[in-house]
Amino acid sequence: MSTEVRDPGFGKIFDGNFSRLINKDGSFNVRVKGVRYSLRDAYVLMVGMKWIPFMMVLVGGYFFVNLIFAFIYLSIGIEQLTVEKSVSDWDNFVQAFFFSTQTCTTVGYGILAPKDNGASMVAALEAMMGFFMFSVATGLIYGRFSRPKPRFLFSEKMILAPYKDQQNALMFRVSNGRSNALMDLSVNVMLAMRTKDQHGWSLKYFRLKLETSRIHFLPLSWTIVHPIDEESPFYGLSPSAIEAMSGEVLVLFRAFDEGFGQLIHKRHSYILNDEFIIGAKFVRNFGPNEDGSIDLRNDHIGDYVKCELNPV
Repeated sequence: MSTEVRDPGFGKIFDGNFSRLINKDGSFNVRVKGVRYSLRDAYVLMVGMKWIPFMMVLVGGYFFVNLIFAFIYLSIGIEQLTVEKSVSDWDNFVQAFFFSTQTCTTVGYGILAPKDNGASMVAALEAMMGFFMFSVATGLIYGRFSRPKPRFLFSEKMILAPYKDQQNALMFRVSNGRSNALMDLSVNVMLAMRTKDQHGWSLKYFRLKLETSRIHFLPLSWTIVHPIDEESPFYGLSPSAIEAMSGEVLVLFRAFDEGFGQLIHKRHSYILNDEFIIGAKFVRNFGPNEDGSIDLRNDHIGDYVKCELNPV
C-alpha cells in the first residue's frame, strides 16, 4: 500500500485551485510579491535571462548612457569640443553623441576631443563609467557562458503502457538535448494529488517507485517507468480513474555535466488529466547504422503507438 510522504516544499493547504506546480519549462508556477530587490538580484536576473532580451538590455543601456552624456555635452556647450558649432541642433547632437561613444569606449580617434575644463571633467567621468559598464558586461557574459544550463528533452505526454505480464505502468521518456556527456544520473518522481473537503483544497504527496531511478550514462534516451503495483498510489484504479485524477507528476533530475564539471538539476511535470495517454507504448527512437554507430532521433522522443493494456 502506498504511503503519503512529506511536503516537498510546495505546502499542503490551498484556498483555491491552480493550474500546476511546475511549469513546462521547469520553472515554479509561483509569482513572488512583496520582495525588495537589490543589484545582486539584477545580476541573477541578467545571468538567467534569454539571450535576445539580454543583448537588448546591454545595447539599450549602452545607447541610453551615451544619450545622457550627449545631452550633458550639449548643455555645457558644444564649443567646448574640437568641433565647429553648427546652426543645426541635430548636427550638434550627433557630434556630441559620437564624442560620447568614443569617450565611453576609450577609442579616441583624435578627431573629437575636449578643449576646456568642463568637457574634460565630464569626459573623465564618462571614461570611468564606461570602464565600469564594460567590466560588468564582461562579467555577465562570462557568468552566462560558465553556468551549466541543461537541456533535457522530455516526451510531450506521459503514457499508461502494459508492463511485463500482468501489470501496467506509467512511463515518460527523457533525453539529453546537447552534445555534452551526462553521467551519474538520478531521478525522483512524486505525485502531487489535489483533494477538496469541507476545509477546502489540499495537496497530498506520494513518492512513485521506479523500475530504475539511477543510471551511469545518458548517451541515448531513457524511459522512466513507474510500475503500478501494491506500493503505487494508482493501484486498483481503472485507467479512466487515473486520467480523471486531479494530480501532477513532479520530476527532478540530477546529473554530473562532464563539460562544466558541475552537478546540474532539471525539473519537469505532467498533468494527469491533460498530458496523459491511456494504452500506448513508446516507439524506439534510436538504432544502429551500417557503419556500426548509433543514431538517436531526439525529434521522435515522444512518438508512441496505441496498444491494449493488461487487465486491472
